[in-house]
Amino acid sequence: MKHVALPLVVLLVAALSGTAAAEAPASLLVIRARLTVGDVVKDAPTGARDVELGPAPSPGASRVVSRDEIVRSLRRAGKTAEFAMPTTTRVTRASEHLASRALAELSRATITAQLPAGVTLTRVEATSDFTAPSGTRVGQATIPKLPKTKGPFHTTANVELLQDDVRVAIIPIAVVVEISEAAAAPDLRKGAHVTVVVERATLSVSTEATLLKDADVGDATMVMLTATSRTVKVKLTSKSHAELLEGVR
Repeated sequence: MKHVALPLVVLLVAALSGTAAAEAPASLLVIRARLTVGDVVKDAPTGARDVELGPAPSPGASRVVSRDEIVRSLRRAGKTAEFAMPTTTRVTRASEHLASRALAELSRATITAQLPAGVTLTRVEATSDFTAPSGTRVGQATIPKLPKTKGPFHTTANVELLQDDVRVAIIPIAVVVEISEAAAAPDLRKGAHVTVVVERATLSVSTEATLLKDADVGDATMVMLTATSRTVKVKLTSKSHAELLEGVR
């Protein structure tokens, strides 16, 4: 059995360790949802910097971008790949922790803005914490149609989270609203007059009608045509106009 001299073993280990260290991926922290060559290669030529490398990892997660991946993306975009770039780069997406209470308070203003007149927001509550990309802000909120009933009402608002105007998540927020007597009243009472519009290609015809029951804008309801006393089904498009849904009975 042959024995390898200790100094030679030490040299081999050192060489292997040096190779591993040289091949360790560079590290990069990004904020945006999409990666470009300019993110990974800081000295990339101007024409190559905006070439996309695909999505960034999820907030707090990471992925390795190889030199080969960068070269393929550049060639697909018709750009030169003849410049220095790292062999591998570990890209991590910057993130921030949003506690449920903070998330609820951040959502309060955008939820309030969606409430109709006479409805007051009395409570907001997020069901859980959320890990979001750094720089995330609250976008629009959507709320289901509220009942025409005076008093408190429990429902859920869906609030979008945006980063650079790109939606990254939709978060459910439990809310309680107080519906006033005025807000509980229908938009239009039985007997109100509306203009029914009939659209047919380039032809538009309108006629007057009377509501046969209380209704709200957006409802499908029955009206009586003033000119003929016949009933038709319409959709209320405003407090003064409706569009025909079904023909004369």
